Amino acid sequence: MINLSRYSSFQYYLAGLATSATAMGLQVVIFPWLVVGVLNEPADRVGLAQMAAMLPNLLLILVGGAVSDNRHLGTYLSRLYLLYCLPFGIMLIAALNGYLNYQLLILFGLGYGMITAFVQPARESLLTQVCGDNLQRAVARSTIVQFTAQSIGFLLMGLFDL
Repeated sequence: MINLSRYSSFQYYLAGLATSATAMGLQVVIFPWLVVGVLNEPADRVGLAQMAAMLPNLLLILVGGAVSDNRHLGTYLSRLYLLYCLPFGIMLIAALNGYLNYQLLILFGLGYGMITAFVQPARESLLTQVCGDNLQRAVARSTIVQFTAQSIGFLLMGLFDL
């Protein structure tokens, strides 16, 4: 049996960061591919779909930061990560049943972007609570983990024969 008590909060933070960054790497590739490769939409519609995923984050990130203040960030962040299942689940069900369309992808992008606006500030704030004495080293490690995991997500999507 694995003794989980020997791992620090920072190691759990890095594990959560790595899994979410890998998933984000997968999403960043598959979302435009669904627009172009599956729905055969033109390039300008790809840009609009990507804007739908990014604009809510831009507009709501300050609200997300204010909401995350004075909360137990570990619990709050885990609930937000579970909330990501809603737009992904809806998109998966629609794709499997042949109901995937451009409007649904726009709604997915909006939902994903809104959740991300609340995840990012909570995740960054949690880092300061779990990093220990050396914040600079923790930031460097989390940056390395995040970009490595995101690159793995890109690589995995590149290996799929869609």
